Amino acid sequence: MIPIVEGFAESGRRIAGIAELLGVDPSTLRRWRNEHPELEAAIERGRAYLADGAEDVLLALTQPHDEVIERETPHGLIRITKKNVVNVKALLRGLEAYKPERWGNKVEHKGTITLAEAIAAAVRENES
Repeated sequence: MIPIVEGFAESGRRIAGIAELLGVDPSTLRRWRNEHPELEAAIERGRAYLADGAEDVLLALTQPHDEVIERETPHGLIRITKKNVVNVKALLRGLEAYKPERWGNKVEHKGTITLAEAIAAAVRENES
């Protein structure tokens, strides 16, 4: 069962999802984790593997690469190649995670803000 649980954790499943796949209640899986350190270790190994993979993808996105854009027009297919493209959003997210004190979002706000205003601000930021 240990390799199976580790695999579920590697795939990004949360405890509730792993429990569901095992056919047990999440509270049962939590109890098993407390009673069996090897089970807890397997879940942590799986999560670490997933995190390492995500880091690799993020690092790959931050490396300069050529990006090919194809557009179908009335005159045929147009292919545009952008040279040395860097995914700036991925780079910033990586820096925020690596050194949050330097690169993290520093939001200072006095007063109150509604949930709708916070969501609208997040959507605007994501669109830019």
